[in-house]
Amino acid sequence: MTRPPEPTSARDAGWEAHRAALAHLEACSEAMYAAEETGDLGEAESPAVAPYCGCGDCDVRETLAVAWPILLADAAAIVDQAGHAGAAEILRAETARVQQLLAPGL
Repeated sequence: MTRPPEPTSARDAGWEAHRAALAHLEACSEAMYAAEETGDLGEAESPAVAPYCGCGDCDVRETLAVAWPILLADAAAIVDQAGHAGAAEILRAETARVQQLLAPGL
């Protein structure tokens, strides 16, 4: 049995997605608190993909919005490296679709 080739760079997509999600949640929270302080909730500038109130559901939605494209791109690279170019192309297309759908909020 042959081993797959070693990756050319040591990328930890899980950690990258985690850090991106934390930074995004912090930005969403800061925008929410700023809007509450000014009392101008209708015109709040937020990086959230949908209205954000800080509840668990909002946190999950925002975490997935940021982390999912990173993890899909990593999955495409892994699948491609394993020799499944067709499946990797499908994953790349899905990554692009998700990024396009989420682009207005991010």
